[in-house]
Amino acid sequence: MKTILFKTYKLAKSYIDENYPGHNTEFAEVDFWNVDECIDMPNFSATDEVEGYNILDNDFNTVECVCWLEDGDETYVVKRGDVAETFNNLYDAQARYEEIVDTGLKYGEKPLWVTASWDDDKKELLDMCHESASNHFRKAVGEQLRAARQAKGLTLRDLADKCGLAFNHIGRIERGRYNLTVDTLAKICEALDLDIKLA
Repeated sequence: MKTILFKTYKLAKSYIDENYPGHNTEFAEVDFWNVDECIDMPNFSATDEVEGYNILDNDFNTVECVCWLEDGDETYVVKRGDVAETFNNLYDAQARYEEIVDTGLKYGEKPLWVTASWDDDKKELLDMCHESASNHFRKAVGEQLRAARQAKGLTLRDLADKCGLAFNHIGRIERGRYNLTVDTLAKICEALDLDIKLA
């Protein structure tokens, strides 16, 4: 059985409709390390789970697993000066962001002039370029939240439902890719029965 990964649910659904019309499917959560091929995402790697469908034959055996990173309904904005580009997935937005930063560095421009963000309830900034103290802190918090979730036997979807957030939002937080607010952190900790302690 082969497991493939698409950037968005919409792309995955189009692939299933085209290649497996009429086939039964069942929902699956797959560890990224079990993914055999990332479609249009060279050198992509992750450490968490992805959602997908097992494609079933007439005997209900799995013939292929088709996964996706996110739904494809969010809007990611990469802005350079007054010029803004929008994307429906984080992979393309990050690739464009890094391309602009790399090009700017070649010509002596300051990379921080380029910003990347996505539109959601809080319109928080996503910094995808430089490692900093805040990046390390986000990663450390994300790793602890992932460990707590897994210790309770919860999937990303389970935790998202418990705290009222999108599952791919939780995934980004666990990877340290989201500058979460204290309110969001409190919601997740409450869902995981964790205390926030300030030293």
